[in-house]
Amino acid sequence: MVASNMLWKLSVVVAFGFSATATSTEVAQEQPKKESFVSRFFGKKEEPTTKPEEVSKSDNVETQEDTETEEPPKYSVEWFLLPKPENRKILRYRLPLELAQCVPKSCNKTILPVVEKRIREFFSLSEKDQRSRRLHSDTFTI
Repeated sequence: MVASNMLWKLSVVVAFGFSATATSTEVAQEQPKKESFVSRFFGKKEEPTTKPEEVSKSDNVETQEDTETEEPPKYSVEWFLLPKPENRKILRYRLPLELAQCVPKSCNKTILPVVEKRIREFFSLSEKDQRSRRLHSDTFTI
């Protein structure tokens, strides 16, 4: 019978044995098959038992195209211009007052091309310039 103070040592040995067995079987599966004596002697190559799978790159490209066409990145200019309630609300908040008033609140109404051009120009400015235009527009408008 095993003494109680030796029990933990035995369990550690068993645990290491299981992990070593699992590791050795994984390594054995990854190693290529060695050539047989007959194939080396006569110069014949044996047919591989398993064929490697080829991954087509076209599948990956299609999934990338699908994700790109779904919706632009959040808080980009294109995202602000989408006809959704959240987008319009945030767009009107981030624009200067005189420009925000030109954006319709209703998502069913489209933004005029002239207004869209001014929005794109506004977002092409640096953050500092955008902030100053917003502050300037809010303080001097009645």
